[in-house]
Amino acid sequence: MWPRAALYLLKNPAASPEGTEPTLLHTFDDYQGLLGIAEIAPDTFAVVASKFSGMAAVVANGSAVWEVSLQDVANPKVRKVTDLPEGGFLNGMVKLHSSGCRNVQPADRKTVLISDSFNGAVYKVNTNTGAYEVAVKVPEMDPIEGAALPFGVNGIKIVGHFLYWANSDHTSINRVAIDMATGVMRQGAKVETLVTLKDTAFLDEFDIDEDGTIWGRHQRRQHARRHAPQARDRRLRDRARLQDGDDPRRRHLGPLRQGRRQPPHAVHHDRRRERRARQRHQDGAGQARGGGYSGIPELAVDLTLLSVVTIVL
Repeated sequence: MWPRAALYLLKNPAASPEGTEPTLLHTFDDYQGLLGIAEIAPDTFAVVASKFSGMAAVVANGSAVWEVSLQDVANPKVRKVTDLPEGGFLNGMVKLHSSGCRNVQPADRKTVLISDSFNGAVYKVNTNTGAYEVAVKVPEMDPIEGAALPFGVNGIKIVGHFLYWANSDHTSINRVAIDMATGVMRQGAKVETLVTLKDTAFLDEFDIDEDGTIWGRHQRRQHARRHAPQARDRRLRDRARLQDGDDPRRRHLGPLRQGRRQPPHAVHHDRRRERRARQRHQDGAGQARGGGYSGIPELAVDLTLLSVVTIVL
C-alpha cells in the first residue's frame, strides 16, 4: 500500500508450493496506496486509489475509484471512474449486483459499495457513470470517538440481501438488510451485531464461507478467528432471497464448481447440507448466543500483510 500504489497479478498461487512470482500490471502515479478491489465484470476490476502522506494518513480530497480491464493482460486498460473527495479512508469494496439479480438496469450492474473507515459510512459508486452517494450510514459503522486511529467500518461483504461489515475499533461483525436494487437500507431494517471480539484490539477483513461461517482477520495479532452461525440463519437467508425473486438453488457459494468461479455472495440451497449443519450444531457446536452464533474454539492461522493489491486468477 505505502509508498507505492501498484497493482499486481498473482496467477494461480496454490499451484506452486514455492510461490508464484507476481506480475506488475499498473502503477498509479500520484497515489501512494490501493485498498478495496472488486471484480465488476469478467476480467474487469474496480479499485480504490488514495494519496497518503504517511501510513494511514490520507491526504484530503485524495481518493478516487479506478477501473482496470484485463481483457488483454499484457496491455491493461485503466481509466478513472470518479474522484471521491468526501471520502475519509476508503477501504473495503464489494460489487452490489450479482449476475442473477433482477430488476437492475444494465447500466447499473457495475455498481460497487465502498466502506469509509474514518467517516463510518458505505458509499455506492456506479462505475459506468461515476455517480456516487452514501448508501448506508449507521452508528454501528462509526469508529471510537477520540481514538488515535479512528477506524470504523472496514471489510464489507454481501450475502443474500444482507450487507455485512467489520468494525475495526469495536471489533464487531454486523449486518443489515439492504435493497439489492439500490444498495440502501431496507425500510424498517435493524442492524444486527453478530459477534464482538472482546480480546482483540483491531478487526480487519473477514470472509464468509459456503457454510455461513465467518472468518475474521486480526491485523495486529496476525491471526484469524472463525464464528459459525446456526443453520436457522441460513434458512432465513434463503427464504428472504426466494421472496426477492433470486432463487439461491440456481447458484452456489464457495470453491470451484464445474470448472468455473461462482459469485461470492450466492448461497447454495442443499437440504442434505442443512441436515448436516443441524446435526453438527446438536452434537455440540456450542451454546447459542447473541445474533444466532455459536461459540467455537479459536483457530489461529498465520497471515502475511501485503504491501500491494493483487489480483488472483
